[in-house]
Amino acid sequence: MKLQNIQSQVNIKKELSKYTSFWKLFLLSILICLSATYFYVKYKSPVYQTESKIKILSNDNSIKLPADFNSVFSNNSDIKLENEIATLKSIRLMNLVVSDLNLTTSYFTEGKIRNVELWNIPIKITSVEKIDTIFPKLSFKIKSEQDGYTISTTQSSFKVKGSRVKTKIGNHEFLIEPNPVFNRKNQKTEFYVELKNSSNTAESLIKSIRIEPYGKQSDILSIILQDVNVDKSKAIIDEIVQKFNEDGINDRQLISKRTIEFIDDRFN
Repeated sequence: MKLQNIQSQVNIKKELSKYTSFWKLFLLSILICLSATYFYVKYKSPVYQTESKIKILSNDNSIKLPADFNSVFSNNSDIKLENEIATLKSIRLMNLVVSDLNLTTSYFTEGKIRNVELWNIPIKITSVEKIDTIFPKLSFKIKSEQDGYTISTTQSSFKVKGSRVKTKIGNHEFLIEPNPVFNRKNQKTEFYVELKNSSNTAESLIKSIRIEPYGKQSDILSIILQDVNVDKSKAIIDEIVQKFNEDGINDRQLISKRTIEFIDDRFN
């Protein structure tokens, strides 16, 4: 028995000796992994979560008696949250949000490690395509000057004069003008710009936004969006809620109009 124990110890030492000679390589691998993790955490763009809650109101304002004792303590509203979620994430509503907030245009400023997305800048760039043509993402650099703008791409650079001017890069035409809602927090004059297709932007927004009931048997919906820019997320969620409210008002007005027309017709 002792002989077996001695042999096993010798075998373990022999196996370990095969790896101890590579201790420098192991140490170097650990240092590389720790360094890579450190720089990834330090320079990765932080993602923030923005959340808003809305209460869904029933169209039926009449008072209903509970059918049984258990229903007294349950949510017996006729509200169909699935329908409301589908409306909030509909392509029609998202297209309105994309259009009103000009989400097809993204602005960036150059950082030491990465470009940082901005939300409110002194200029506003809007695509003036009459139809939503399918085009690849367009990127360029723009610099504001006293008498106009200098636009630079990977192929060329040119200058346009005027504070509000239309110009083209390739076949894509866009409008440059001062931003009327600029809050003067950012005084930079040079920006990187990306122009995207509106349909793709709306579909991407639908995928990135999360809408779910706040709790079981609840008539409250949570709208959640994760993005690297908090101001942009807040603006998007506020616009979604506003468009949803306007959509509900228009529906009620249409129902009232049709009801009045039906009553008038019956009277006639």
